[in-house]
Amino acid sequence: MNMIEQYIENLLDRFFDGETTRSEEKILEEYFTGDNVSEKLIQYKPMFKWYADGMPTEPGAELAETKKHTVVKKSGFPLKPVMWFSSIAAALAILFTAGWNYHSAKVQKEMLAKQHEGSYIMIDGVLYTDMEDISEEIEYLRLEAETIELELSAEAGTNQDVIS
Repeated sequence: MNMIEQYIENLLDRFFDGETTRSEEKILEEYFTGDNVSEKLIQYKPMFKWYADGMPTEPGAELAETKKHTVVKKSGFPLKPVMWFSSIAAALAILFTAGWNYHSAKVQKEMLAKQHEGSYIMIDGVLYTDMEDISEEIEYLRLEAETIELELSAEAGTNQDVIS
């Protein structure tokens, strides 16, 4: 490795770390737009040409324009059909999952209705037989009972502190 190549590599490291001055960046531009770029550093030539040209487009845009229509893997198989089939498979998986969840919830509701078939609740002289109304009332009573238990246990803890 000659001294120029070593100097350029050092500048490249500093450039990628964001530590170069504008004059050092000019040195890199001149080196990579010239004809004497070493094989080891040739990969940076398009980037610095783009940089030296004033960054007129997105980096690599000219390459993207040439490969715009079909992306091909190294094996030569086009990726678009693979992506298309993958998208369909993902959509079907989502639909199946949503349908399964809906079906499971429906079956669970039907089982609950069969389990409590004939159940009713009487509130203020009104008879309720609709499972949703009964379930809401039971949930309300359960929460009220928990609240009373918490209040009683808090009072018991306070009374224990007073006794001690």
